[in-house]
Amino acid sequence: MHFLVPRLEYLELAITRHTIHLLQQGSPNNAQRKCYVVSNLRKFDMDVCVVARAASPAQPPPATFATTAPPLALTASVVYEDGSPLRADRMQEVVGETDEVEPALHENSDANVECPLDGSAATLRLRMGKKTLSKAHENRNFRISLAPSDPSLRARFPHLTVCSEPLRVVTKLQLVQPKSEQWLPTS
Repeated sequence: MHFLVPRLEYLELAITRHTIHLLQQGSPNNAQRKCYVVSNLRKFDMDVCVVARAASPAQPPPATFATTAPPLALTASVVYEDGSPLRADRMQEVVGETDEVEPALHENSDANVECPLDGSAATLRLRMGKKTLSKAHENRNFRISLAPSDPSLRARFPHLTVCSEPLRVVTKLQLVQPKSEQWLPTS
């Protein structure tokens, strides 16, 4: 079978939809900042698609999407907000006499997906692992990183890697009312 494959240097990944469990306005350092919150007890979805990169004058226009090309295999992983990998010592759990490293994504997550090169989206259904909590990682936020499963493609085409918005991961979602509406006891 003959495939018409677009040139990967003219394509990039884009997250087109990302569900969250709670949106919190403001943070201690920035009242305008939005904080996206997910629970590690529930799944959330992400849609990703391959799009044409913006052409610069030095580049020819992007290739047309190929409907017959094989899909691009992608793998989801969890990184800190700054892009650094998770600290292994924060993911370990003592089981009997051995230390086992807990996966950052729950075993029932769809961490591997094939993304069509025709511009349509692929959906990932993810759930954070039980040790992937902001509180257990010095209150740091996380991102979901999507990259080609093939290490050589990852190295040759870094623009085919995309990260989600920062996520705060909790176990139980606590809905907090604005201070003006909170109930205060009277004396």
